[in-house]
Amino acid sequence: MSSLASLTSASMLGLPTALPPLPRAALPEDDPAAALLIAAAVIGIGELGGCLPAQVENERNLCAAEGQSYLSKQAASLLKRILASEFPAVLPEFLQLTAQQRLLVPPEMLPALLGLEKSDLRRPVLPVIGARGRWLAAQNPAWSYARQREAQDAWEHGRRAERLAALESLRGRDPSQARQWIQAAWEQESPEERAALIATLSTGLSLEDEPLLEACLDDKRKEVRQAGRGLLLRLEGSRLVQRMWERARPLLKIKSKFLGRETLEVSLPEGWDAAAKRDGLGGAQLRKKMGEKANLLAQLLASVPPALWSRELGRPPEKLIAAALGSEWKEALLLGWQLATLAVEDVAWAEALVPLWAAPEGRELLAAEEAGALIRLARPEKIEALVREAVKPVLAELDDQSLLISLLEQYQRPWSVRLARLVVQSAQRQSGALRHSLPLALPAFAHWIPPELAAEFAHGWSAEAKGFWPTRINEFLALLNFRSQVLAALHAAP
Repeated sequence: MSSLASLTSASMLGLPTALPPLPRAALPEDDPAAALLIAAAVIGIGELGGCLPAQVENERNLCAAEGQSYLSKQAASLLKRILASEFPAVLPEFLQLTAQQRLLVPPEMLPALLGLEKSDLRRPVLPVIGARGRWLAAQNPAWSYARQREAQDAWEHGRRAERLAALESLRGRDPSQARQWIQAAWEQESPEERAALIATLSTGLSLEDEPLLEACLDDKRKEVRQAGRGLLLRLEGSRLVQRMWERARPLLKIKSKFLGRETLEVSLPEGWDAAAKRDGLGGAQLRKKMGEKANLLAQLLASVPPALWSRELGRPPEKLIAAALGSEWKEALLLGWQLATLAVEDVAWAEALVPLWAAPEGRELLAAEEAGALIRLARPEKIEALVREAVKPVLAELDDQSLLISLLEQYQRPWSVRLARLVVQSAQRQSGALRHSLPLALPAFAHWIPPELAAEFAHGWSAEAKGFWPTRINEFLALLNFRSQVLAALHAAP
């Protein structure tokens, strides 16, 4: 008897095809092509109907029993709304709070969570899927990142996400063993994979990793060189940092001026030799308008942990930044220091640089694309102090044109109750006047304001609010109220 596969092959090759003995009325005699298609449809449906159901190879491969409670119906309903794209930005917070309460999401929501496309959401998903989620992930290769199988097995047989997760986990327990895994697999990995593997060394980073990272500087691929170089710069005792420091140290000196003011005496580098280029100096200019030698200076400063300058010149970051502002090379100095601060995540230097983002003349000197990362390095109390200086009830509100507004939008960290009241109460006092920047920023603020303040902030807005205010106030309150409902639901009994 003809099969669908045989009919398909014969028709593609143009060979005569013997049609199956179907009812005469079913096949048109004057249209061979139509007859063939109808026969194929009938046979195809018949074959599908005759398929046996899939057999379970190991009937004991069943999901283990859960040892934790599920979300309450109210909390699950809120999660369903989030997954349906209502307040989607609340999902990371929801998952974090769920994990803190040691609760699990309902089984029917597991496919939606496991299938999330954003890789940065995968880690917070893992603690809330439970045994059923891990079992389900094992049935679908696309969800393999959530299987959480034994580290050695995941490293040897898992997909990319599984292997990297296993490596990061091992780095937290046994950094040396994880490094050996990388070295053993190095020659077989693609350049992209090598760069990703090197990035995992940021967990438990130490000088013991230096030989492997130093070897990365000679790799043929740029992404591998950059990954190794970035980690070496975080090791103040590394040979790379010492080489960079030897190049940079003679270039800056403190120079005293009239009335005790200080500035920096700057010597510009002439260029880079082969050794410097091997260490990562050179390449594209950081900012074309600065000129060639100013770019060389900024590149070099970006490759030196800024704390070395504080120790060498005997000045805290704030003093050195103030001195740099009096130099003709201030743009190169501040740009280089900002990039170096981000490279090594130096909180003290970040907090000294952040105030420049609230001053128009300072903001022009920094790298705009790196602003958010710099601001997020600062401690909450530093951000709060900046706002407190600007917001003084009655005397001075949070100016609608203040650069602090965009600074707060980029901060993206939980606000303290005091900071929230400073900003929102200032907005409420101004809500009867025409404003632009402040009302537009309100919904972004609602992501980080303590949700327990939702009821308090529901009142106090001007009845004469107009322009952008009404819509943005409603969006602000809707998001804050939703987060408040999430908090209450997750703390309620399951």
